[in-house]
Amino acid sequence: DADTALSRAHADSIGKIQIFRTEMHQDTLSSCRIQNELQRALENHELHLVYHPIISLADNYLNGLEALVRWHHPDRGIIEAADFISIAEETELILDIDRYVLVKACSQLKAWEEQNLLHTSFRLHVNLSAKQLAQPDFIDYLDRLLGETQVDHQNLAFDITEYGLMQKTETVLTTLEQLKRYQIMVSIDDFGTGSSSLSYLYSLKIENLKIDRSFIRQMNSTAKGLKVIKAIVKLAHE
Repeated sequence: DADTALSRAHADSIGKIQIFRTEMHQDTLSSCRIQNELQRALENHELHLVYHPIISLADNYLNGLEALVRWHHPDRGIIEAADFISIAEETELILDIDRYVLVKACSQLKAWEEQNLLHTSFRLHVNLSAKQLAQPDFIDYLDRLLGETQVDHQNLAFDITEYGLMQKTETVLTTLEQLKRYQIMVSIDDFGTGSSSLSYLYSLKIENLKIDRSFIRQMNSTAKGLKVIKAIVKLAHE
């Protein structure tokens, strides 16, 4: 029980004190169960992708799609990524999920390319964890996958959360540099949340900022909300 409280204190922040509560034990059991079921889900191909449109507001033009993973649980039905990705990130399972999604996304992208459905500025966005980019064999893996699927590299984009970059800045720097030769767009996801720092905009080769939806929700409700959005957009263009 003390170890469970200690782990929760470490997860919250440095110098945090946590008193053990019964629900902590239940949370730990639930997390372990989901991890075990996720491992089975990968083996049984229970994960699938849905595609979220990215629309230009200026002309209602389809600029691309974002590949989103869903879990078709045999008992609980469709489970969205928000309910299991954070648990996967606590283990090495996130690496397997990332690569599973990347394979499926590239296969679908190639099918669309062969049907001549894509325009020149189209991008298929795939979410990758910073832990994935920190793997020493990731570039070799990506090189093999792109060679096997023969997709147009310029139709791909990788989305990495701002929080993930802040945790792994030094280790992902080399990988992001290597991605330049593939002409794959790199986007910062959930921009403006967590441990925000503008310093990485100097050091990392970032081409796109995806403003977190918590800011978008406030854009039309308060004058301040709109000003924040305008400031981020101006920063991105500069």
